[in-house]
Amino acid sequence: MSAFLFNRLVEPNTEIGRFVREVDNHYHLQLAAENSQQLLDYNKELLSLQGKQADVVIKSFESLNDVQREANSNLQDTLDVISRGLSDVNNSLENLAEVGTRTTEAVVALSGIVSHGLRVLSHQIERAQQTLNEIVQVLRQPYETKALELRKEADKWLTLGARTDGRDQDENFKDAMRLLTATTENLIGKQD
Repeated sequence: MSAFLFNRLVEPNTEIGRFVREVDNHYHLQLAAENSQQLLDYNKELLSLQGKQADVVIKSFESLNDVQREANSNLQDTLDVISRGLSDVNNSLENLAEVGTRTTEAVVALSGIVSHGLRVLSHQIERAQQTLNEIVQVLRQPYETKALELRKEADKWLTLGARTDGRDQDENFKDAMRLLTATTENLIGKQD
């Protein structure tokens, strides 16, 4: 399918557009291959590269997660120090309550400001955690899509194997098993 015709029929940056492009690329690969072993070698290398890429992304995310844990721990330590400091301030303020009404009003105002600051800080921490959760979901999506595609392709070969017999049936079942094995080697596919 020409790029011009493809872009006219399907938006290339949509999920269906990417799927159609992948099918078209697979079709051209099959036309260019001299035999099925070349296709198997190409797909094996492609899956290997995707696995390595997934490992890099997962390690990066784990590193990011470690940094976030350390930041959370440091923040908790800081909040503990602030809490102890506020507790000490509160005790001192109780001793100074005898000084007068104006001092008491100033302390109440200061407490409200600190409380507001801590609430703002708490909301910022929650938003940062939500952002990290969204990053996790975005990073997982390409691998979930690949695992789904492998399962669909395996299902196709299982169905063809059930409808054929003899050598064709054996080949169809072997293809299905190869795809199912590749699915379980995918980190996202292992979750199923």
